[in-house]
Amino acid sequence: MAGGFLRQEGLESQYTVSAHGTSAIASLIDGSVHVAQSAPSQAFTSLEKGVTPPVTHFAQINEM
Repeated sequence: MAGGFLRQEGLESQYTVSAHGTSAIASLIDGSVHVAQSAPSQAFTSLEKGVTPPVTHFAQINEM
């Protein structure tokens, strides 16, 4: 958001933090958000069950 990349594409964005106990993935599934930042490890539970995760992680946000 700070880089203005979304605005350059004509998209309006708003930064929010999920309520305690609510995952970013749950917010994507229920449609209350359209894009979220989440750790790829959020998909581990689904993968361990042999289920395709309900979201796709497509970028590494924080690089060490």
